[in-house]
Amino acid sequence: FFFVPGNRRPPISSPVPWARRCVNATVHQEATIDAPLPPFATVGAVLTVPVRVENRTDGVLHAKVTFTGEGLGIQGPEAQTVEVPAHRAIEVPVELRTNEVGEGSVMVRVLRASDDAPLDAVRRPLVVWPDARL
Repeated sequence: FFFVPGNRRPPISSPVPWARRCVNATVHQEATIDAPLPPFATVGAVLTVPVRVENRTDGVLHAKVTFTGEGLGIQGPEAQTVEVPAHRAIEVPVELRTNEVGEGSVMVRVLRASDDAPLDAVRRPLVVWPDARL
């Protein structure tokens, strides 16, 4: 609150009172994944997605990267196996093709190669429009 003449309430020392009570939390994950996608595409477009997989362990990580279109017709590669050195990240370019008009999301997951245990996932929204040139 700001001081206004006639206001009998004392001013608050912080504009965000709950900020004094924040707690830092640390989460340990073996791997993280990121896959930036454009928010829009047209039918038949081929999107080259730079998938980044980061290994946060002390050993080599053998992992699989998978793609799933949720509410969308997406054609992509089968699960790709990658090897990531300890405390390093790699970038794998992957091509996805849009097949139909719609709105949904693309789920990109990284799984442990030995037992398909999930390590991390990211969901990116995507709107596919009809090709205006047709």
